[in-house]
Amino acid sequence: MIGWRIVVLALALGLAAALARVPPESTRSLTWGSNLPDGSLTVADSNAYVVESANQSWSATKAVGFPEVARFEVRRGDTWSEDRGRAPPRERSEFDGRKRFDEGSDIWISYSMLIENGPVSTSKAAVLGQLHHVDDTIGTTTPYSVWLNRGNRLSIETWSSSEDPLVHNPMGPSKTIFSRSSFERDRWHHFVHHVRFGHDGSGSAEVWLDGVQVARYSGRLGYVGQYYWKFGIYRETAPEQLAVQYANVEVSADSLAARIGQPRDVYTSAQAGELPRLPLAPGAKLVGLGDSIVRINHQALDGNEVASTGIGQLVWARALDPRFRFETWANTHDPVDGRGFDGANQGLDGDHTVAVRGGVPGLLSRVSYALARRPAIVYVQVGTNDINSHDSASEVETHLDRILTRLRTGDVWVLLSTIWPRVTSGGIAPWPARDPRWRIRQAVNAWIESQAGRDGVRIVDPNSHLVDRNAPSGEEEWLPGYSTDGVHPAPPAAYQAAVAVNSALAGMISPGTTFDPDPRAANLMDGMLSGSGGTAGARVKGPVADHWTAAITGDFTGTAAGSEVEARKEKMADGVEEQVFAVTPIDDDSPDPYRTLDFTYDPEINLAEGKIAEGDWIEAAMYVDVSAWNAWIDISLELSLRAGWQARARADAMLPRDRLGQRWPSLAWKGWLLSEPVQIPRGANIDTIKTSVAFAKIEFLKRASGTGTIKLSRPIIRKVPDPRPDWNLESVDP
Repeated sequence: MIGWRIVVLALALGLAAALARVPPESTRSLTWGSNLPDGSLTVADSNAYVVESANQSWSATKAVGFPEVARFEVRRGDTWSEDRGRAPPRERSEFDGRKRFDEGSDIWISYSMLIENGPVSTSKAAVLGQLHHVDDTIGTTTPYSVWLNRGNRLSIETWSSSEDPLVHNPMGPSKTIFSRSSFERDRWHHFVHHVRFGHDGSGSAEVWLDGVQVARYSGRLGYVGQYYWKFGIYRETAPEQLAVQYANVEVSADSLAARIGQPRDVYTSAQAGELPRLPLAPGAKLVGLGDSIVRINHQALDGNEVASTGIGQLVWARALDPRFRFETWANTHDPVDGRGFDGANQGLDGDHTVAVRGGVPGLLSRVSYALARRPAIVYVQVGTNDINSHDSASEVETHLDRILTRLRTGDVWVLLSTIWPRVTSGGIAPWPARDPRWRIRQAVNAWIESQAGRDGVRIVDPNSHLVDRNAPSGEEEWLPGYSTDGVHPAPPAAYQAAVAVNSALAGMISPGTTFDPDPRAANLMDGMLSGSGGTAGARVKGPVADHWTAAITGDFTGTAAGSEVEARKEKMADGVEEQVFAVTPIDDDSPDPYRTLDFTYDPEINLAEGKIAEGDWIEAAMYVDVSAWNAWIDISLELSLRAGWQARARADAMLPRDRLGQRWPSLAWKGWLLSEPVQIPRGANIDTIKTSVAFAKIEFLKRASGTGTIKLSRPIIRKVPDPRPDWNLESVDP
């Protein structure tokens, strides 16, 4: 909320009228892209912002070819949805920042700003930039803001309150730490702010305008709590149109003092540089950028719980050959549409190649955020939703071309996937036989395949292993059992796509693993699987490794499980042992169609032992060798962190999406079940990693024929570094 009373403080500095030491940059005529939809994600520098606007065609745009230049415009009546009903009426077009700063921390902000020519401002105040208080439950006045006042006077206004906790909105007079009448419009001005909030009198603010210091303040500033930066236009209603351009917005806890005399050039277009030399070293980072077919590689189970899934092509690719990094972790403040996680997975449900009015932000607008994760490779899969929305082939191809061009300027390699099958009936949004969208898909896929020789681009096309060539419709539908909803893959399809991904990656990344596969190395559990003194539960016969339990479980009806498991031990070449289970299903009287073999670690891992503590990050792994069998429905791993018996955090690997409708690949395969990194949350009173309840889970159809064999080895739970700095994300615990 904006307070409108102003008290101007006389500044001891006589610098406001001094000649600028940084010469103004000339203006150019730019081509502006389409409006960024209200609520969509965008990026400035490497920081994420959410668009808040009336969602008009002119509200918020970015310059074509200059991704760090944004334009904001408001006209009378441009009310953001959450401002409706406020008195007096407000008009808004802003980027709302996701980056948080604690009170007392240094906040540096650098940017260039141009207020376009137009009628003199008549609004009581138009806020063009503000450090906002995070807790807005009482409608707090923004404690630090850049105002365009009536008559084109530019000022910086501050507020404060000594309350702790803050319970009243400080609506009293502001402190004006900078003011310039008749601020020059239609030219670029460069600002650097250095702010440190302190409600107790320890606050400070310094401002440089065009290389000259124009403000220096110390004293009470702000409120108890956290802050974030937002910029654009927010004003009381006025009849005139107002437009502002911003360029090169940087917000950091690290010093940006170098920008005072050396601002970044406004019109620096993104230029392609040198690509990383192939093959890359093992451990190269890969970002998945796309629609829901990328997003489904992970799901957020709760605020501190994330799982990789058995229907994710990139999760399967990593399981089969973990030479690349794809870490994704729980994040309740995820800026990408609140998915509940962040990191390598940058998929978004329903996304299109470009923004859809009133809908998704478009993959093109999210390229900057993906590049900010500093990957070596970006896997791109998008387009099926565009075609479903009846976009033409030429439209989709043009948009894909822009995406590839933008990614190339980030000096990353691109794995571009073809568009996968759909269905003619049933499922989600089927395409009837002979619907023109089938032909559009074929045309777009032909264009994608033609990009194979493009600089920095490799093509992934698993369609030959996904399409049913004998479909009665004559269209390229999914093979039976390869999708249960007509759009997204089931595990057998995800597996085939993963094989195609790894075929491309084999020539791009040297062989190796992203972690130490030796179970003797810094392992929090006994990963050797030695001995035979473990517990064999009912229907399990044979030796089980020391400290481990193998047991058949079923549903909750109390019906005894009828299936049988033969356990045995085998020694591997490096002295590590593996636990082998041969599963023979036997039908019983329960209505449940499947049974579960749980393989759990009895000693558990207690935080009281001092090897790990709150705030630490851990992950789990286990190697599996699976025989060909058509009865597998789940082979997964669970890492459960508990306070007593209450689960407080969790990271599952290869979690099944639909046990009743989907099957695991019936082919033989071997690879790693790898959990995502999970943090032991602070203050959650977690005392145990509950490995005696859950670790490895093998599920199978109880009415199947034959026998399936699975070999388990190298179980690992290991403390790992905080993944966030490596992915250029803040290490701020929830």
